[in-house]
Amino acid sequence: MVSTISQSERLERVSIRGLKDVKDWETSTFRKIQEASDNTDVSSRLRVATTQMKRCIEKETKENQSAVVCSLKKKVAVTTMLKAKLEKAVAMVSSEVSALNNRMNLTNEVLYNQRAPLWIAQYRIHERSTKRPTRENINDAVQT
Repeated sequence: MVSTISQSERLERVSIRGLKDVKDWETSTFRKIQEASDNTDVSSRLRVATTQMKRCIEKETKENQSAVVCSLKKKVAVTTMLKAKLEKAVAMVSSEVSALNNRMNLTNEVLYNQRAPLWIAQYRIHERSTKRPTRENINDAVQT
């Protein structure tokens, strides 16, 4: 098929289409410029908001950090005080235990020293009861 459109018709169609394209392009360009401006405004507001949030978060973080440091210092002080009390109590108990051990050693030594005479007395009592015949207990005075 061969087109039967004349040269002038072709130019007329191109110019009409061209005008339409130009208006579409112009409208599209203005719309894109407006969107870019809106996006710039939104990003600027978001940037300001994030900067404010960042400052607020940094402030809260510093406050929390100082509170934690203060709390830790108090806990360390309390722990140090309790450690000193416990060490003092352990020293007292240790001295009491060593004193009791000393007394126990002295008591054992005294008991050991008393065992020899007790063993002799027990031996004599045993010998008297087994070797002598049973006899009546006479309450007469002993003659010397």
